[in-house]
Amino acid sequence: MPKGDSKRNLISNTDQFIIDGIRTIRLNLDISQNALSILIGQYISLISTIESISTGNKYTDAQLHEIAHVFTQEAKKIKERLNPNELPPDFQTEYTLYDFYPKESLPDVLVAKSRNIIINKIYPTGAVRSLMEDTEFLNIPRTTKEFTQEANRLFEKKWNTTDFNSPLDRAVAKGDLVKTEPPLQVTYQKPSKKIVSATK
Repeated sequence: MPKGDSKRNLISNTDQFIIDGIRTIRLNLDISQNALSILIGQYISLISTIESISTGNKYTDAQLHEIAHVFTQEAKKIKERLNPNELPPDFQTEYTLYDFYPKESLPDVLVAKSRNIIINKIYPTGAVRSLMEDTEFLNIPRTTKEFTQEANRLFEKKWNTTDFNSPLDRAVAKGDLVKTEPPLQVTYQKPSKKIVSATK
């Protein structure tokens, strides 16, 4: 989901590829921008600055090494915590710096920096994290059906509502979403404090 901007910051094709790949994995592992910055021992806004199209910032190899280590740790924790049927068939638990680089050389040209998600590699958990971070969709209560329809529209998928039961409930457990319970209609939305901070 690229977002346009009047200020065109130019970066290499390879740097854009790396930023897109790390962003997609980060979302799939349900790691916020601030959390990843802290986990790799950097200032809290590093990841958001690199992912932003308003800067020309990019990752260094040293940062990629640290990110690979964090992704490996987090992926292993997820694999231990979840049932096998809750994990995507291609769920990866080991990462190195080389996982972030393209398998084949890309054209050596500069491109306008954009903010993207690799759609064919996004999981339901990543979709939940993306909609929380990037949209106002969850500023009001949404049913699982409404969420599924929006995620399918944005990511060109054919997910079922059952694909989102666990990811949404995990977001509730982490305090990222609030859930209304039966006998009321079950809905999910951002806590009011997160809505306020996001609009500042």
